Amino acid sequence: MILRGFIKHVCIAGLAALPLLSAGAARADVVDCSPERVRASSDRLDMRCTGIDRWFIAWRSSTNVEHFNNMLALLNSSMVAGKPVKLYYNLDSGNGILWAVELFR
Repeated sequence: MILRGFIKHVCIAGLAALPLLSAGAARADVVDCSPERVRASSDRLDMRCTGIDRWFIAWRSSTNVEHFNNMLALLNSSMVAGKPVKLYYNLDSGNGILWAVELFR
């Protein structure tokens, strides 16, 4: 009985704190994309999608090397196969800062 009351109070406190924790956080977005241009340099990946007036960017320094290479491999596969991808990004100064890429059929 005491444990149930404690859990209830913790849940209520967590819900009350949620707006404070998310204040100022970047809004995450997702978009379906048919890549028309993908460029990788030593420290970043830039890409454009057909019909979308925005650059999507990933920095090698903002993620680990494996994650960066996996995103690039999925984009390359998408271009070769002619398949769209879902891009998960945060908007920053008009550019989409990539944090995930999903290839689907």
